[in-house]
Amino acid sequence: MNDNPSKKSSQLSSEGAGNKNQKLSVQKKSNTKLSVSDSEIKNIQNLIGWQIS
Repeated sequence: MNDNPSKKSSQLSSEGAGNKNQKLSVQKKSNTKLSVSDSEIKNIQNLIGWQIS
């Protein structure tokens, strides 16, 4: 009888961790949308390179 509560609690804790991971993945997706694209970064690097030379 004592094994059942521990199994339930472990399942709940793993589900809670899963929910946290999902929230983090959503935040990462929103951050990538806000971040500058690779092509734009390359263009900026090229402009800086021309200014230095």
